[in-house]
Amino acid sequence: MSDNKRYYWLKLKNDFFDSRKMKKLRKVAGGDTYTIIYLKLQLLSIDNEGLIEFEGTDEDIYQQLSLDIDEEIDDIKMTLAFCNANNLIEYLDDDVFLSEVPALIGSETASTRRSRKHRRKQKELQSNKKALQRNGEALQCNTDATKRNTEIDIEIDKDKEIEIRDRDTEKKLMNSSQINQIINLWNSLDSNIPKITALNTGTKRYKLLNARINEYGLDDVIKAIKNIRQSRFLQGYVNDFAITFDWFVRPNNFVKVLEGNYTDKQSQGSKREEENRSSYQEGLDEQTRREFYELKKEMGL
Repeated sequence: MSDNKRYYWLKLKNDFFDSRKMKKLRKVAGGDTYTIIYLKLQLLSIDNEGLIEFEGTDEDIYQQLSLDIDEEIDDIKMTLAFCNANNLIEYLDDDVFLSEVPALIGSETASTRRSRKHRRKQKELQSNKKALQRNGEALQCNTDATKRNTEIDIEIDKDKEIEIRDRDTEKKLMNSSQINQIINLWNSLDSNIPKITALNTGTKRYKLLNARINEYGLDDVIKAIKNIRQSRFLQGYVNDFAITFDWFVRPNNFVKVLEGNYTDKQSQGSKREEENRSSYQEGLDEQTRREFYELKKEMGL
């Protein structure tokens, strides 16, 4: 996996609970629960800049969120209704956009995190050295102070170089060779799986695929596509569901395919033989089997 993984956090304002909207929410019956749900939704959306996408494996976005954050569906509906009325969220088709989150996101790459830890250790060493030298001559103390200031300036310059390099990595776009490789590999999958004809710059599927390549690297994207060949469920041989490219490139779906959550866990016979379905389901891990039964129930199978 690529070493360009980015870590995110949510910056909570010090007047969050004193704002008029949060005071109104907390005064509603069950308001404390709704406030916690709103904070959970913010955290859930930070790696997608405030957008929570409906994956399509549940009946609606409310059931999906109930599984994601372990809260009751009715409480989630009440929270979203309040947030929508107070301009805290927007509905984008089946997706939910938390409008205040983009301004509250903080992030850093793995390389920046390592650099920050290294600088902290260096500063701690300098502080210890400073304490040992306090009893020395004044001239020596002045010399040490000048040396420390020089080292801090150098560290700041290095940090700027790291941040510039990280921004360049984020802006990296796919080239035509990578696009053709992805299209050809995808279209070589089972005939049950819908083919793709183009990945045009500016489209949602292009942006999502480009984000997956920047986050995981091209090799892992190729690995995830190949994993589909090892899943009768994704190939449409278990029920009416078959994977599509737009479903595949969504963040939550992609990582499950990459990690093999849908991969057949034991040898199967003919894909179309009805008697093999029960043994296939037993081979799934607990979480995936639960998702499978819920999806099957929703489809009336």
